[in-house]
Amino acid sequence: MTVSDSESWTIAEALNRLIDDYKERTGQPKLSIRALTRQMRSDGVTISHGTLQNLVNGSHGNPGRELQNSLARFFGVSPVYFDAPPTSLEVEVMGRFADLSPERQEAVLQLINDLHAEEHPPGETGDYRPR
Repeated sequence: MTVSDSESWTIAEALNRLIDDYKERTGQPKLSIRALTRQMRSDGVTISHGTLQNLVNGSHGNPGRELQNSLARFFGVSPVYFDAPPTSLEVEVMGRFADLSPERQEAVLQLINDLHAEEHPPGETGDYRPR
């Protein structure tokens, strides 16, 4: 799915992109919404099959921040993911990052912080969108 920055970014588009990436990363290409709901519940996300189905279909309004935070945690992205469309590179990086151990995630975060500090010295505002 390709979404340009000028188009409206919906929760359904964001969620479908995350689900597609999740299916690919976990080797479950035929994962149903019902099975995904069970996996999410076992991981601590409080969501019903109907709510997830409606979110995916775009027939549910935007979920509250608490549900967005839970969905973001499950899929390994920042809650701001739901606010603006990520580029395909960002989606790939987020997917790979989510597969790393917590120790490696910390190392990657430190590397990103170091690189960001080099490009944007203190006091300079860079084109930085926290995720």
